[in-house]
Amino acid sequence: MLNHHQARIYLNADEVENRFKASMVFRIEALFTEKSVGQIEPFIATQLKVGHVHAHINIPMAFVDYGSRLIKQEISTLLFNSALSKEDMGRALILANSLIDLSMGLINETYVSGLLEHERNAQSLRIHSSSAYLAYECEQLRSSLFDWFRKLLTTLSQSKSTPLQIMDIFQTDFGLWVTHRARLIFTSHTEIDKIEHLIQHAQNFVDKVIEYHNKQAWNQYAEKVEELSETVSEAVW
Repeated sequence: MLNHHQARIYLNADEVENRFKASMVFRIEALFTEKSVGQIEPFIATQLKVGHVHAHINIPMAFVDYGSRLIKQEISTLLFNSALSKEDMGRALILANSLIDLSMGLINETYVSGLLEHERNAQSLRIHSSSAYLAYECEQLRSSLFDWFRKLLTTLSQSKSTPLQIMDIFQTDFGLWVTHRARLIFTSHTEIDKIEHLIQHAQNFVDKVIEYHNKQAWNQYAEKVEELSETVSEAVW
């Protein structure tokens, strides 16, 4: 993907290595893993969520389709170089392409509806003023981060004796905006670098909170929750 000159606007080598690659490997493995009846609906929901995220950060569908073609090409190459018979290879190619197309169909479905909704809301605000729109969007993002932190604290208080799962801060609206859109809007990247640094610190604290919670090491747990609170507050202000 990084060889595509326009895709570099949305991706860089560090993001691909640290987050995008692991996410893509997980999604491809999930796509080709046999599923029970009860696992099908969650899988569909995940594909729909991917489309929603793409629309939310305004990634052109052409880039998503380009990525899909790359995956097909790589899978085809692997199958051609395998020891499968021609008959089995043909069946495998048809199955692989069909599964990828079905996945892309679900992603495209939510992408289009999400993009239309986003553009309607954005256009109505741009009518008043671009600066007012940006201020409004920033306030929404701040609220979304505080809402994520509030839900995290609620989960912490209600899950004292069970393993803890918390949404990655980079998957929140705030994290997605900072990672994918902020540099397209602001010419000075100093503050963006600082915010990225802070949310990475926040994610590190979340990881420690989960670790100490699951170990029931409550003193260290309380210390990391306090550090997380301070980091979140600094990021939004």
